[in-house]
Amino acid sequence: MFQWFIGAAGLALIILPANIASAQDATTSTITLDEETCEIVSGDFGAPSATLHVTSHCQGMGGWTLVLHEYAKSEGVSLAYGEDYVSPELPILSHAPIGRVLDSVDWLKTDDDGDGNDEIAGLVIGYAEENWQKPPPNQYLNYYAIALKGGDTPVACPIARLEGLTKRGADNAAAVAVGLFADQWSCETDKALVFTAESTGSTSYVNAVYEKARELGFMPPD
Repeated sequence: MFQWFIGAAGLALIILPANIASAQDATTSTITLDEETCEIVSGDFGAPSATLHVTSHCQGMGGWTLVLHEYAKSEGVSLAYGEDYVSPELPILSHAPIGRVLDSVDWLKTDDDGDGNDEIAGLVIGYAEENWQKPPPNQYLNYYAIALKGGDTPVACPIARLEGLTKRGADNAAAVAVGLFADQWSCETDKALVFTAESTGSTSYVNAVYEKARELGFMPPD
């Protein structure tokens, strides 16, 4: 795992606009992936690189566990809920042969039904890659907004991918996307959104996420 980011779990509050159709506020809890929060459940780092696959269960929230898959040169993420549900590995766009999940994961809680009880709506993960076989730019960074739906029929699926190396604000915008989309998002029919520096132009990522939410009917027009 990359050793770049926050060294301990922390809390932050992201305030979303009051006219959002579902969640008004999203509380973000950041959990670092390290030896204290992740436990290896299968695999061996001493295995040959061609077959290396170490699986760890990492601390989550709201009954969810992050399942980290570590291979010789890449990593993957699944989400587990309770005893019976484990999602497939989430689709991560791969540009390069070497990639790792960033060491901090943001879990977002919202009060979608207005009962005063925050529930897990989703999470944001980052994935960084390097390709030393190519000349610069040979590094890539993407943030993924993931919807989580617990209960009797749990499911986890991507809401959006935001390219984060050439434009600022991708991580914050991914958190906003969870707050805007997760409650109404259908893992069966909705297709994950993509935001890049090229596709958003001079519009900030956060504003681009708001515009897309209005366009798709996830929040009322101005």
